[in-house]
Amino acid sequence: MPPNQQKASIAPSAGTTAEPGNPTVLPLDVLRKFQWTFLIRHPRRSIPSYYRCTVPPLDEVTGFSNFSPSEAGYDELRRLFDFLVRERVVDEKDLMVIDADDLLDNPEGVIKAYCAHVGLDFSDNMLNWSDEDTKFAQDKFAKWNGFHDDALSSTSLKPRDQAHVSCPAPFSYFPRLVGVAGMEGNLPRTGLFFSPKNAGRRKWEYYARILIPREKKVITRESEEAEWLKKYGEKGLKEIRECVDANIKDYEYLKKFAIRV
Repeated sequence: MPPNQQKASIAPSAGTTAEPGNPTVLPLDVLRKFQWTFLIRHPRRSIPSYYRCTVPPLDEVTGFSNFSPSEAGYDELRRLFDFLVRERVVDEKDLMVIDADDLLDNPEGVIKAYCAHVGLDFSDNMLNWSDEDTKFAQDKFAKWNGFHDDALSSTSLKPRDQAHVSCPAPFSYFPRLVGVAGMEGNLPRTGLFFSPKNAGRRKWEYYARILIPREKKVITRESEEAEWLKKYGEKGLKEIRECVDANIKDYEYLKKFAIRV
């Protein structure tokens, strides 16, 4: 798909006419041949990860020295998703969208759910891989040196130590915290944030978050910006923040369709 919402045209080699509304360079009859799975990741994690690959010292390894926000891909993924649903290439009642955070927090549960969806038998080998598997992956990703080093040097997929919980605004933004006993003020171990913008239960999807046990890693806008500033300086912080904010809506739209396990 062309970046920046540029108009796409079907590749002449496909031997078919233009298809209005198709955002890709592949004709519909080709797109219908695939089992579509959409893997998403929160921009506050994917964008800094990509940015890191474009600045010293890692840029010497990757060969990429310019950060390009158009590479984020969220807009393109959302438009492709909507197109495939609209054209009934995928069934809107039987979608497969996986959030990377869900996968990292509960890899076995998510992989089992995926297998059930696509008709595969789950195997422990899907969570653990051999030296031969690693060598195969390293050969395939050799062109992208530096971008996938952590994954390529791993031997298994296990739940990470701290699940990540995103807070939509600083704690001080919320005038009331309602816990299991209706507590106000101090943070309870479990509870629900209520935003002053809350206009009813329908908006809780955007303005509320469940607080889970304190061993979870809670991320706020302030904490993430402090981390980006420390790692990449003022320029890096500005570029990352602008790119993250520009892609939040597309991510949250797709997140609504993510599988739950």
